[in-house]
Amino acid sequence: MSITFKILKTNELENSDLNDLAKLFKDSFNKKVSQKLLLKKYLTTYKGYSYHGLFYDDSNDIIVGAYTFIPKKFKYKRKEVIGLHLQDTCFPYEGIVNPFSIKKGVFKSLDSVKKDIKELSFLYGFPNKKIESLWIKLLKWQYVNTVYTCIDLFPIVSFLTNLKIKKFNTRNVVITDIDEEQIKSRLNCFKSFHHKINENSFLALWQIHKFIPIQVIDNLNVYHDKKNSTKLITFLLRLLIPSVSSFRNKKNKKFWQLNFKMPKFPVYVLLLGDEIKDQTINFSTSFIWNDVP
Repeated sequence: MSITFKILKTNELENSDLNDLAKLFKDSFNKKVSQKLLLKKYLTTYKGYSYHGLFYDDSNDIIVGAYTFIPKKFKYKRKEVIGLHLQDTCFPYEGIVNPFSIKKGVFKSLDSVKKDIKELSFLYGFPNKKIESLWIKLLKWQYVNTVYTCIDLFPIVSFLTNLKIKKFNTRNVVITDIDEEQIKSRLNCFKSFHHKINENSFLALWQIHKFIPIQVIDNLNVYHDKKNSTKLITFLLRLLIPSVSSFRNKKNKKFWQLNFKMPKFPVYVLLLGDEIKDQTINFSTSFIWNDVP
């Protein structure tokens, strides 16, 4: 089989491409997704599009493998840096696209993105168990931490603890590219809320499953703040409900956070820019870095 690799922006995709991507997503993750939801996810970036590495079967011009790179804004040492989130890696048909071509395609995609984003500093991803070892071999990227999912029985206590004692460190890489549309652009949620506490600190919340709603909270980007806590009163009422939350370090897990057999998301990073190659760097990862819920 002859395969052609192409790099396209979301606004360059044809309807047939979107149909192929939706089918690939279903065959890879056993989850049906509409073109509308995919477009909402891929177009809701500060650039207005994402980047797609696509493998076409030359015999019928159908996409048989794909991955997507979503650009996001971060801050490191008070400067803006850009990270690319590698996600929706879809190669469900075994043996169709070889690993060497997959690796080559990633680096060709990065070269293409660098022409469009001069400030590109790192690539990161949350590979699942099926592809984690393959990506480690292909990309040689570094493990940085794990976002552990838990049931937080008292999310308001977790929030207030962070608000009072968790200090912001300028050597942390923190996500700053957060707005209402990006919070909403999650495939699994039907309602979302977020509150910006200050320049580096925010709280995000999603509700998933309409019939039996489950609340998911990103509580890891809350840092000490004196001035804005009074603005949170209405929002805090939502934190009285036991919710799905997370922690990064098992030492920081609170006794009221239960994580028996809950999903965990290891985070890997490939450094691309000289300004971010620092041994003391800390990636403040959380749900908002990922595409879940």
